[in-house]
Amino acid sequence: MITIGIAEDNAKEREQLKNAILAYPKDYILLFAAKDGKDCLQQLKKYPPNILLLDINMPCVTRLLITTWCSYRHADTKIIGVSSHTNENLIREVITEGAKAFISKYFLSPESIIYKEVLHGTNLLKEAITKACNSECFIDKLVMNNPELFKPSVSSRDIIAKDFPKLKHDHILFAILNTTDLGYEEIAALMDISVHTVKSYYQQLANQFKISGRTALANYCMRHGLVKFTGFYDNTFVK
Repeated sequence: MITIGIAEDNAKEREQLKNAILAYPKDYILLFAAKDGKDCLQQLKKYPPNILLLDINMPCVTRLLITTWCSYRHADTKIIGVSSHTNENLIREVITEGAKAFISKYFLSPESIIYKEVLHGTNLLKEAITKACNSECFIDKLVMNNPELFKPSVSSRDIIAKDFPKLKHDHILFAILNTTDLGYEEIAALMDISVHTVKSYYQQLANQFKISGRTALANYCMRHGLVKFTGFYDNTFVK
């Protein structure tokens, strides 16, 4: 049985995604349905699934940050990006950061004309899950033209390896979470460390990068590619 997690801030679409998974009780087990990015990170810590269906725009913690976080902290969880919008730049970055697949939400409306005409009744969700479980890249043609020609960009992991090779693993994890709206106590809980240690990570990075303040640190990390932020690639979804 394949375990599934859902991260979707729209209540109606979250319910639709839940029902789409529950329709296959012999194939999938639904572990959680997170209501926002913060909830998603907390659920991932408690119940890491085989597959995470991740919505395009999440409050507090964006999809790109969750994808990057999973690549370090929950490497066995395969991410499938789910969206009702199309933005090839953002899709490229989400997959570059570690997602295995990216599909449109048209699979929630199988009777729609566009789903029938373009996908010809294909079970998009099951195909994406199968591909992701096999670590194969899968991109729905409704979210990217010519997905077979897809080429990733440079991941934050590769940028760090090239430009910041001495950066400690725990410092990278903190840098990712520091770019969110999470407080020190929430970051400490997710990293299984003390608040004192979290503050020491901030201070060490601040000294290393010669900056002052959490916001300045987040901006530095985003400007230099240590962390990728959704708004840099698609300002349509900034709330």
